[in-house]
Amino acid sequence: MIPSWAGSVCEDGGGRGRRQVFSQFMRQLELGVHPPAAGPQKKPKEKARRSVQVPAQFLGYSLQQTRLLQLLLDGQAGAIYSLEVFEDVGEELKNGHRLASQTKSSLTGNPISDGSPELWKTMANWADSAAAGHLPPEKTIFELYVSAPKSGKIAEAFSCATSEAEARSAIVSARKVLSTGSTTEQKVNAGGSRSAKGDVKRFFSAEEEIVVGIVRNFRLTIGSGSPIGDVRLALEKMFVPPELVDVVLQQALGWIKQKTDSLLEKGQPAAVAYDEFKTEITAFVRKCSAREILVSWAGKPSAEDVEGDLLRTYVRKLELIDCDDDEKFHAINDFLLASVDRTNWSKAGLVHHSSFEDFETALVAFWKNRRRQIEIIHKKRNPLDRGKLVYSDCSSHRRTLEGLEVPDHFTPGSFHALADEQDVGWHPDYEARLSSSREKKSGTKKS
Repeated sequence: MIPSWAGSVCEDGGGRGRRQVFSQFMRQLELGVHPPAAGPQKKPKEKARRSVQVPAQFLGYSLQQTRLLQLLLDGQAGAIYSLEVFEDVGEELKNGHRLASQTKSSLTGNPISDGSPELWKTMANWADSAAAGHLPPEKTIFELYVSAPKSGKIAEAFSCATSEAEARSAIVSARKVLSTGSTTEQKVNAGGSRSAKGDVKRFFSAEEEIVVGIVRNFRLTIGSGSPIGDVRLALEKMFVPPELVDVVLQQALGWIKQKTDSLLEKGQPAAVAYDEFKTEITAFVRKCSAREILVSWAGKPSAEDVEGDLLRTYVRKLELIDCDDDEKFHAINDFLLASVDRTNWSKAGLVHHSSFEDFETALVAFWKNRRRQIEIIHKKRNPLDRGKLVYSDCSSHRRTLEGLEVPDHFTPGSFHALADEQDVGWHPDYEARLSSSREKKSGTKKS
């Protein structure tokens, strides 16, 4: 009997990747290293086929974390969710019942066609695991998750078989279809990289109780074709405000990756407790929706982005007051992060565009007042020091946006954006000095 926690097999609709291979693949991407070229005897069409398989392979591996998130969003208290422990993605409840989910990206081919090598390799591996006692059929849901709509008569019949009688009937029908060797699906797969024949035999050669048990507890889950889109929809159904869905999705995926990678680096199973995940995401949603602060989800700028800003106007204005490299790099980070935040908050509808204008107007007013005060109070100090004082006061200034607190980098980053547009500056004579610098570079002299 299928456990009550599994849900309806038919209602849910319609390669176990190795972590080591995935890590090697990612490392190659980081280093810009491509798989070694084949010998000269390779034909061009074989290279073309490999070029399609590489993104398909990568998507297959990355899909596991997305599927893990999907299961966590629908998880149960006390349950443990894992990657590559007893299946691509796994769920283990407090009572010992398991969900073993094999994920298929379906970017190329049909992994659930009647003659699919992927389908039968999965079924045969499950039979071996059941025989070894790792996945007892009476306590396991055997899920085949396909990211995009695909069809297969045998897989669909197995998925809808919820009783022993239905499972036995589906098995008889499957044997009959496979024995004819004339289905369209089998013809399509006949030229595949490996035959399904051996795995078909391996599956049906298992003990009858195991074969019937796997078919009875088999679940076929079909995605929309956009796994991320499916997760986004799940978040919306959880009543996450529409303007926060993307930031919560990014946070959840990032948290899962960081958690599982950290465990793997320590040689531990990549297993996540539902209770820990729920606490993390609930706290994050509460933090974002409290509307007391605006949360930044801008990623750390790359070294290339930082280097690309070294010659911009706002950086040159910092050089006029002798800022050192650390100060300049900190300013560039603030500028870039604030720029991303403005774009994200505006697109998400968290801040109205007119509020940014009001915010900048207030910053310019503050800059003018502080500049005037410093010119009066510190008129005996040299221009360089007065410029440093203005910059210091503006950098430490904090102002709300629509009554909400902003991240520490946002106000100084916004001042740099204004400085880049010539609205503000730090050295008392910044306009004349910048103009003189431009003339020197262009080879002209002031009249």
